[in-house]
Amino acid sequence: MKKIAVAIALACAAGFAVVFFPAGLEADNDHFEPLSRSDFGLLREQAIAAGEPLRPLGITVSAGDSGSQSVQFECRGVPELVLINDERAFSILTSAGAARRAPGVIGFRDRLLPRLRRLAGQPVKPPASQPGAFEAFVLRQRDGIDLRADCSK
Repeated sequence: MKKIAVAIALACAAGFAVVFFPAGLEADNDHFEPLSRSDFGLLREQAIAAGEPLRPLGITVSAGDSGSQSVQFECRGVPELVLINDERAFSILTSAGAARRAPGVIGFRDRLLPRLRRLAGQPVKPPASQPGAFEAFVLRQRDGIDLRADCSK
């Protein structure tokens, strides 16, 4: 009976650790000069068009309504690239590992970068790191983000 109680306590502790473990998917966050509403509207249309041929690979584009100032590319539920425009900056968030999971999305980002002007004084940061094995497990089980997703072929 004592062994059963210990086993139940360990299972509860493991469940508690998974539920409350601080895990997240890191992203590179680059800031550029903000785009006008019309320029972002054009970029939004280009993102939607770029996402269409990637749909069979498992890529989806969430662009909201025509007035939305953000666009998100996902690979089978994993957010890979987020574009956000506001009055202070145009931000590009690229998830760690996106080049491996969704090279088509990174190709869109790379075609976009030469058209943008980086904000002055933006600090240079090291690239985002991939989550460890336990973090990846927690993201998959708790948050439904499976970093094993592959939208490259």
